[in-house]
Amino acid sequence: MKKIYSLLILFSLFFRAQNYQVQTFNLTNSLIPFQNLNDLVIDHTDNVWFSGQISGGEWGGLGKKNGSQFSLYNTSNSGISENYIGQIRTDLANTIWTLHQHSVSKFDGTNWTVFNTSNHPFFSKNLYSFTITPNNEIWILGEEGTANSFVLRYNGSTWTKYDSNDYPLISSISWYSNMVADEQNRVWISVQQQLIYFDGNNWGTKPMADGFKVIKAQQNKVYFVGSGGAYELNVINDVITNLNQNCNPQNCAASSLDIDNQGKVWLSQIAECGEGSVQNINDCIVLSNSQSADFPLSSIYNISVDSQNSVWAASTLGLVKISEQSTLSNQEISSQNFVKISPNPAEDFLCILTKSKINKVEVIDFSGRIVLKNSYLEDQKLDVSTLVKGNYLLKIKFENNLENTLPFIKK
Repeated sequence: MKKIYSLLILFSLFFRAQNYQVQTFNLTNSLIPFQNLNDLVIDHTDNVWFSGQISGGEWGGLGKKNGSQFSLYNTSNSGISENYIGQIRTDLANTIWTLHQHSVSKFDGTNWTVFNTSNHPFFSKNLYSFTITPNNEIWILGEEGTANSFVLRYNGSTWTKYDSNDYPLISSISWYSNMVADEQNRVWISVQQQLIYFDGNNWGTKPMADGFKVIKAQQNKVYFVGSGGAYELNVINDVITNLNQNCNPQNCAASSLDIDNQGKVWLSQIAECGEGSVQNINDCIVLSNSQSADFPLSSIYNISVDSQNSVWAASTLGLVKISEQSTLSNQEISSQNFVKISPNPAEDFLCILTKSKINKVEVIDFSGRIVLKNSYLEDQKLDVSTLVKGNYLLKIKFENNLENTLPFIKK
């Protein structure tokens, strides 16, 4: 009985995942300059900025997707300081910032500004993370040798350096540490055992699970991810909430997190469990290669949500866009696309009655596996005679880019 219940949950979650359309932009199907991506950010006009490697492990610089157009900024054609980019950020003025190994670049859409050793000698050290506060201060996290970490702060005119002499836990910073800023200009830094924060005047600490990385901070809540998934810290009462507890996703390492316009939390995972995924952990929806062949079989290192509520993901095999297709019920969609299927249950053939042109149909079994594909239907009939008896989903992809998924029974 427990096994049947688990299968019913899986079938239900898979069915709900069909409401999302997945597009992957890679070197084969687009003009993207490179596809092994490590970071991305969405600016205020929904341009997608991304970084990564080209073939041979060489770093490619800064990529941009504006509608259907791709652009590339590197040391050969722009004022960017280095092709290696560890992180990308955007500020309230829609300026793009990039963190490199020994410098920071700033691009306002026309001009480039570079911060390097000519601004502060510690730019010669290893730089791990950075953030831009709403009041336009630059905060940079780095390391000078073993157990000698530092934080740089620039307010537009003055550089300030903090190290373990100012606050001992700064010495625990490593390459896995990360920093973010909230709307109150507080800066949050994840170290091995807890959160460090700076409120504008003083340093302090907050609880955090060991080995986790801070990802986002807003409205007195701080979000961090790690091997156990995603957690939320209420900074008022220091209560930590496990965001995965309601839908129990795969117990794999989480890499990033973002929140959409409806307040739903999206989580990305690397390929520790065989494949990377993107999850809506409010609705318990998992999107991966197992659910959609359009989703790359690769790790997902960062995600970001645009103003249209589409989720963008930086994967090792391309730039992924996840969009909700429709909130309509199956009955409403069927009416919109003039779709009916009969007979149901079906024994040999399933007739698909529609006025819309069909591009492809897929039959999905109870476990979520695609068991039948067909891109040509003679007289709108699908041969299902080879299927074993049971419950299935029929996924119909139309020429107008809409999709419809209907259940049927094979007898």
